[in-house]
Amino acid sequence: MSYKDKIWTKSWDSHVKDLDPKEFEMTYPQAIRRTMEEFPDKMAFDYLGVTFTYKDLDEASNQFAN
Repeated sequence: MSYKDKIWTKSWDSHVKDLDPKEFEMTYPQAIRRTMEEFPDKMAFDYLGVTFTYKDLDEASNQFAN
């Protein structure tokens, strides 16, 4: 069965474009690092009224690790 035959692709609206799986051939840490570098000022998450940008998250995780 090819990727295009997967059940979830059959429910997509006609205007939805398929993704190139090769674009996502990276590890989870690589994906997070890329996101932090490309979108440092975007909100990473908001929890109980505290908002962290990707830059905040990067700095906090580095402080925790070191």
